[in-house]
Formats: sequence, C-alpha cells, structure tokens
Amino acid sequence: MFRSKRADRVKLLAWDGSGMVLVTKWLHEGRFAWPPIRDGVVHLSATQLAMLLDYAC
Repeated sequence: MFRSKRADRVKLLAWDGSGMVLVTKWLHEGRFAWPPIRDGVVHLSATQLAMLLDYAC
C-alpha cells in the first residue's frame, strides 16, 4: 500500500492468483488517517486496512 504526500490518495498492489491488481482510491475532501510510523514503517492490521479503505465510501 502506498499513499500520496497529501494523504488524500492510496494505492494498493495485490496478487489475485492470476496477476497483480492495482486498487486506487481518492478522497475529494479530507485525508486518510494513518497509524504512527515506527522504525520507518507503518504496520496495519487487517482491521485497520479495512477501516482505512472503507473511509468515505
């Protein structure tokens, strides 16, 4: 998963069994809320990922 500098866009690369899938999501207003960075990395649980992608749907 990647996010833009403005935190209003995310991109997710995933393997679906037959190839790579690129999912992109933009917010017209607001920003995605990210967990804190620890040791230069952001770790997301399955629940946090679901909440992040469900934001503003």
